Amino acid sequence: DSLARARPDTLAADTLAADSTAGAVVDRHRRAKQAARAAAESWLALIDAGAFDEGWTAADSTLRAGMAREDWENQGIRARHRLDTLRARRLARVQYRDSTAQIAGGSPVVILQYAAEYAKGPAWEAVVTTRRDTAWGVAGYRVVAARNDSLRVRPDTTQQAPTP
Repeated sequence: DSLARARPDTLAADTLAADSTAGAVVDRHRRAKQAARAAAESWLALIDAGAFDEGWTAADSTLRAGMAREDWENQGIRARHRLDTLRARRLARVQYRDSTAQIAGGSPVVILQYAAEYAKGPAWEAVVTTRRDTAWGVAGYRVVAARNDSLRVRPDTTQQAPTP
């Protein structure tokens, strides 16, 4: 009889623990997205200033391993010449992933997509960030010219735990 009475309490405790765990995961993802955004925007400020050498040095080892410093600088100069000066940038989408095959070591990844307006037209920017130890860094960057009508913000498809 006492075992039967313990079961409802056990179920309630299990439910509370699951809710607490889901809340912790959502909070961890939120904090990761904030830290990744700060790292990405600090790094983008270097790129916007034409400091490609500093941007390469400040980037995560994944980006540096994929391209020689001189190639990175040359591609950055060519891309900015095509686009010209940045006029505005707004965050359009953020997605958290526990890991991705493109980043060695199983580190968490946050992908940030920006709608940008350059002097020569609109563009999409994607910044891939990853966490090494406790610091977030840029592991990948891509900018592509966009048609004006393609800069509509698409909904974030990141799965979030249901709220009670």
